[in-house]
Order: sequence, then structure tokens, then C-alpha cells
Amino acid sequence: MDTTKAPEQATTDEAARRTDVTERTDDKPGAATAAPAKASAPAKASAAGVAAGAAAVAGAVLGFASLTGTWVGRLAAEREALLGQMKTSSGQAQPQEQIAAVYTAPWHTTALYQGFFALAALLVAGAVLLLPRVTTAPDGLARAPWVRAVAWAGVALGGLGLLLSGAMFLDVFGGVPTP
Repeated sequence: MDTTKAPEQATTDEAARRTDVTERTDDKPGAATAAPAKASAPAKASAAGVAAGAAAVAGAVLGFASLTGTWVGRLAAEREALLGQMKTSSGQAQPQEQIAAVYTAPWHTTALYQGFFALAALLVAGAVLLLPRVTTAPDGLARAPWVRAVAWAGVALGGLGLLLSGAMFLDVFGGVPTP
């Protein structure tokens, strides 16, 4: 008796056994069905896709926040303005020192915070774009077109935010007022 089977026949026999196991367990409540061996691979690709999508959106939001400003940056600027008012309240400070303490320091603080958010946007969105090329993750949602598009938007907004915050810090948009 010949025990070797042709590859086509072996594949057909395996499919019949899987169907038979599934049919037998479907009528029994709580019975487990036969699962394919590679069921965890799509789950891992899906989890990587969700993480990449979330990181891309986070990068875009950070880039947008670097352009519009954040509550943290506003709070730090107001604190700096209050400290400047306290320093100059004695009346002994020169007008240039008063302007620097009340106007320039909060302006530069705002620029620094916006720059931090822009840098974070560049790092997060850039990681989304670079990591699929570096790692050997399977193609899946991690390389979905919308993820790349949102990550590129995060890079663009972060780059623009970094340029604007640098120009703001260096007083390119307007010099320090003079008395």
C-alpha cells in the first residue's frame, strides 16, 4: 500500500478534516473551532497599524499645536510677564529693561514652547514615516496611505512650526519696541 500522497491530495484531505472539525463543533455550545496557525500575524499587523495611525495623528496634532499655541505655553508666558511686572514695579528700572522684562521675555517663552511642540511633532511624525522602513514589520495598516499622509502633514506642520517659532524667538517678525 502506498502511503505517500500527491501534494494536491494532501491539501484536499487537510481542508476536509478542518471542515469536518468545524462542522462537529458548531452544533456543540462552547466548543472550540479549529483556527488557522497564523491567526496571530494579522492581529500583530493590525496592532502595528493602529499604533502607527495613532502616532501619525498625534504628530499632526502636535504640529498644529505648535502653530496655534498651547495652554502650557500661554501659562508660561503669562508667568514670565508677571515676573517682569514684579521686577519693574519698583520704578527703578530703565525703560529698555521694563520692555525686556514685560514684553520680550514672555514673547520668547511662547516661542520656546511652540518650538518644543514643533520638535515633538517632527520626531513623532518622522518616526512613523521612518520606522516601517527600518523594521521588518509585515505590510499592513502600518503602511496604509492615510497613515503616511497624516504623518507627512505632521512633518510639514512641525517643520513650519519650528521655522515660525525660531523666527519668533529671533524677533524676525518685529523687533523689540524702543522707548
